[in-house]
Amino acid sequence: YDLDGNRRWILLEDAVPGNLCTSPVLCGDILVARWNRRNVGDLHIARDKLTGKERWRTLLQLIFNCGTGNAVPMRLSNGREFLDVLATENGCLLRCEDGAVLRDDIGLQASGGCTAATVVDDILVFPDEHIKMAAVRLVMIDRDTVAVRPAWKPTWWSGGHSHFNTGAFSVHHNGLVYAATICMEHGLTHPIGWQVLNVVDASNGALVRRIKPAMDSCG
Repeated sequence: YDLDGNRRWILLEDAVPGNLCTSPVLCGDILVARWNRRNVGDLHIARDKLTGKERWRTLLQLIFNCGTGNAVPMRLSNGREFLDVLATENGCLLRCEDGAVLRDDIGLQASGGCTAATVVDDILVFPDEHIKMAAVRLVMIDRDTVAVRPAWKPTWWSGGHSHFNTGAFSVHHNGLVYAATICMEHGLTHPIGWQVLNVVDASNGALVRRIKPAMDSCG
C-alpha cells in the first residue's frame, strides 16, 4: 500500500502447516520476510518494495530452535562505501542486495541465544535465553567481509528463576537499552508474568536500573 491507502501489489507465498512467518522488514529498497520452517530452517524471501518482484531467497539451515523474531536491518560503512545487511534471529548476517550469508556466528559470539537483536549504531545487542545480555560491534572490511568485535560482555542478570526466563524484548532509546524478561513455565505456551525490566547503558552494558513490576507472578 502507498501512503494514500492504495494497494500497490499483493502476493501469496506457499504456506505449509506448522510454519511461522514474520512481518517484512525494509532493508534498502527491498522487503524481507522470514518463514520459520520447523525441522528445516529459516527461509528469507526478499521482494522489491515497489513492484513485489522477488529479488532473492535464502534458506538458513536450522542452527537453533528459534522463535519468530524479525531480522534486524543495519547499514555498515568502511569509510569508502556502505553495506546494507540483515542480522537474523539465529545469528546470521545476510547481505541485503543478494541474500548472501556473510556470517553465521554472530549469535554464538554474542550470547549463545536466539533472540531478535537491538541495533545501537554499529552494535548489535542480544538479550538471550540465558538471562544475560551481550553486544558485538560489526566492522565492515569490504562488501564480502564483516568482522565481529566484542562491544561489551553481560554484566547483569534477571534476578529470578533461570529455567523459566526468556529475555525476549529489548528497545534502544536515548543511549539506553531496555530489556524485559518474561517468565514462562515449562509446558505453557504463554508467559505468566513479567519478571524484571533491566535498563543498561548502550555504550558499555553497565546496569543503570532494574525495575521489578508489581504485576510479577514469577516469584
